[in-house]
Amino acid sequence: MSPEKGVHSITIDVDQSARAIHGRQQGAKKGYSAKDRNSKLFQVVVWTVRETKTVFKLELLSGEKHSGNDFLNRIQKVMDSLKKLGVEITVVCDSGYENIAVFEYLNSIKVQFLFAIKQIETVKKRGKYAKKKTVKKKKGEIATILKERILKTKNEFLFRQIFVQNKIACDEFGQLTFENFESNEFTNVFVTNLNLSKSNVYELYKKHAQVETIIEELKNEFHLAISHNHKFEFNQAMSQIAAIAYNVKNMFLSDKKIFQMKTEIVKLSTLQRKFIHIPGIIVNNGGKIFLKVEKRIFDRLKQYFSKYQCNLSTV
Repeated sequence: MSPEKGVHSITIDVDQSARAIHGRQQGAKKGYSAKDRNSKLFQVVVWTVRETKTVFKLELLSGEKHSGNDFLNRIQKVMDSLKKLGVEITVVCDSGYENIAVFEYLNSIKVQFLFAIKQIETVKKRGKYAKKKTVKKKKGEIATILKERILKTKNEFLFRQIFVQNKIACDEFGQLTFENFESNEFTNVFVTNLNLSKSNVYELYKKHAQVETIIEELKNEFHLAISHNHKFEFNQAMSQIAAIAYNVKNMFLSDKKIFQMKTEIVKLSTLQRKFIHIPGIIVNNGGKIFLKVEKRIFDRLKQYFSKYQCNLSTV
């Protein structure tokens, strides 16, 4: 990804998910999960590049560690690498990563950011009396109210706080009305340094859902963080392999020629089972890799991977 190849900006989406674990696994402890509160689990943090739908970084944390812990140090290391690309960067996160120090750091290195924040009482009061209100109608009777405030930190850093309300607002005749509509209950509240309209900021955040889809695919299709080995280090390695396998799948998807070879069309399900589903193969063989494919498929893979300076060999 570089300006020379036509990529001038990237959006980094960060999200987390709990992964319930069965058995005696190192690092699997009861922790932050509304769904599996009484289960042992790992915390999985996934960093993705929105434009390419690929996994940039994957972190496997112990169950009792909140994904937002030490996020400032972690994002500094990521930005040190990404800034070398020479592209414009936007970071989008949910409220689990809310941190004034992170906002100030990203702004100081000229990185755009958009974070959802927790709706504590102070935030709700600010939103209720915020000015610069705009009203937007969406699909029939769904109304969206967008409001904004400019806030200043102790270090004189100014950032925008944007409030979103989505409600069905009708009078007794079924007509849209906004009388007594404003309150301190919001659909979302954001902080950002983006120079976009309030509605565009909201649309940008809604696309953050893509990372949740990627996480679900990693968990369901690539067996993320599941193995029969109790060592935490092994599970970390397995998670990285799951991310690599996911990216390889997307690499195949981005090259349409790989799916149509002469008169044969390779289905995605076949692609995954036969030469992408590496994590499942490792799990089922106790850490040893046995990948059996037909010679014609092996020859095609070898030719394809040679373009990316990867090597395939027979055992």
